[in-house]
Amino acid sequence: MVFEDKLMIDDSIIEENLNHLYKSFNSGFEFEDFLQRFLLNVAQFDQVQVTKKTGDGGIDLIAKKNNLIEIINDESINASLNNVTNYKIQAKCWKPTMSIQPKEINQLRGAMYNGDKGLFIATCKYSKNSIETARNEMQQIERPVFLVDGKMLIKTCMSNGFGFKYIPSINKEEIQELIGNNLANRANSYNNISVDDEIDLNVITKKITNNDIRARILRLPLEIKEKIDINSKKLTVLINNETKCELTIDSTKTYLAGVTDIYRKNGLIRNDGVVNSSVVKMFVEKGVLNLLFDEN
Repeated sequence: MVFEDKLMIDDSIIEENLNHLYKSFNSGFEFEDFLQRFLLNVAQFDQVQVTKKTGDGGIDLIAKKNNLIEIINDESINASLNNVTNYKIQAKCWKPTMSIQPKEINQLRGAMYNGDKGLFIATCKYSKNSIETARNEMQQIERPVFLVDGKMLIKTCMSNGFGFKYIPSINKEEIQELIGNNLANRANSYNNISVDDEIDLNVITKKITNNDIRARILRLPLEIKEKIDINSKKLTVLINNETKCELTIDSTKTYLAGVTDIYRKNGLIRNDGVVNSSVVKMFVEKGVLNLLFDEN
């Protein structure tokens, strides 16, 4: 779907970019050349031709495509667009604050033959009467017209990276949101640890992957292995400062087994069997492995 209004972005940004687009063209002819490439590369028409600059009967471009249903999200006209190939296209590079009036729609439709499909693309908007004219139920049967206004054109270009050069930028709010939960969890971890000079408070943050969950194992980071008795076959584990149990250490001292119930209780394995990767904080206190699961 190409001409779909699904891009969620602030209207002020859309309007700003629409003004930039409008001012990028020195003439309506340049806008037509832009649309030729747009229709070929983005809308994926099979053929697009710019008509002669004069004597075009009000038609700026003609195009062929097997089925326009693929690029239109408009149930009111989809039914009449099966197996069509010929399109007559009107282009208007008008100031974004202006409105296309019904006479412009009628001019396009008047230059169409029965069976032709019309596409009106503009950098501005359409008046309410223009929209009603384009969607005239009787006219849509023989000569349907689809309208693309400036905002829809900009959103389609942005969604497909057509005519846009993106410069990545750091968003402070996003960064703070990413680290906020981590800081809160770390604070809670330290608040729940008793103060003891002999206790090593090196907290390791580890991601538990979907593969580990499916294998029902918990891999031990090197920093944790260095703090436990590697000769032992069992390791005492305290989960979320609440539940204590003993887990089996594999012969290679690489992972803990018997974690299925722990994963289930902490949402890593759902009732329907679906697994969800998560993050766990790990530290060793007096020979006990503490596991603090991410609440998110």
